[in-house]
Amino acid sequence: MMVLRTTDGTQLSYAWQGSDFQCTQIKDRNGNFITINYNSFGRIDTVVDTLARTIKFNYDGSNYLRSITQTWTVSGSPQTHTWASFDYSNPDISIQTNFTGLTIIGPQNSSTLKVLMRVTLDDGSHYDFDYTSWGQVWKINNFAPDGHLLNYRSYNLRGSPMQPTGTETDCPRFTERHDWAENWNRSGSPGPAGLPAGPEQEVITTYAVPTSASWTMPDGTSQTGTIAQVTLPDYTYHKIYFAGAPGTPSGWQRGLPMLVETYDSAGARQRQAGTLWTQDNTTVSYLLNPRVLEGAGSLGSRDHHLVRRSRLFYLRSAMSARRHRRGQAAQDEPQPLRMLCLDACPGARGEKSFQPAMPKAGDHPRSVT
Repeated sequence: MMVLRTTDGTQLSYAWQGSDFQCTQIKDRNGNFITINYNSFGRIDTVVDTLARTIKFNYDGSNYLRSITQTWTVSGSPQTHTWASFDYSNPDISIQTNFTGLTIIGPQNSSTLKVLMRVTLDDGSHYDFDYTSWGQVWKINNFAPDGHLLNYRSYNLRGSPMQPTGTETDCPRFTERHDWAENWNRSGSPGPAGLPAGPEQEVITTYAVPTSASWTMPDGTSQTGTIAQVTLPDYTYHKIYFAGAPGTPSGWQRGLPMLVETYDSAGARQRQAGTLWTQDNTTVSYLLNPRVLEGAGSLGSRDHHLVRRSRLFYLRSAMSARRHRRGQAAQDEPQPLRMLCLDACPGARGEKSFQPAMPKAGDHPRSVT
């Protein structure tokens, strides 16, 4: 048995099931819990709450999940309520990829694969999934209980109707997301309500392929790493900068955003938000409890802006946290628990900033503004 305890008092209990540890109980700090039971194949069988209410997971002969049900008592008689049901491809989809310079590990070309095609909810509405010949979901359709289309989201993945041909040297990635919804973003002349009454139009969000970049943080320091860009349907866009290089001591920072810049549709920067990260050991190349050390941001143009900076300090022990809550001083106490310190530079560039005084040991935690 293994128990994981979170900071809010929740306890997750794990037991060895087959060849893996599986979560068998989740208990909150008040003693309420749910129990998870598994079948002989290691799949979830039932989930039971504190009041013995039971959710049942039902599988077919090939161990594909077919439905999630619960037995209700209606007028004194048991009744099965289906929360969700699942339908799979029939016939299975045929895999046809076109990689260059790669050896495929997994389904080979001309092989078939059974995939999830539909999830139906208890109100009769359902989600349908369309797949590329590479085995990736490229479109998700949401239908109302009466069967008419409510909305969809699609991606221009290789092998989809949006990008049917071509080669890849890595896992296919999308650069466009298309969204459509009933009675939303209509075109045409105004109707009786004064709104456009024509057909609904898709909106497109684009994602630039990440590239190497250098940039300047809000505090003036220079950084190098990778930049990604997301352009919204109204042509405003975000630039997201990531530090860290694989195989180096900075590698743990890969995937942690160091700077986010927001631009309007005319290309003028409106916002900067910088984040400095730390972790238990910053000399290793892998993640080891990463957390925010400092945040800094600015609003407005490059020449006239408001800068705001915050730094988080963490206690070294839970005992120190308890002493701070009681207002007791201790010689070994570092800073208050998650103390937030700010400095701001309102107005135009060059105005003098201020730095609030740091609290002393024994002070109550408070927000400094």
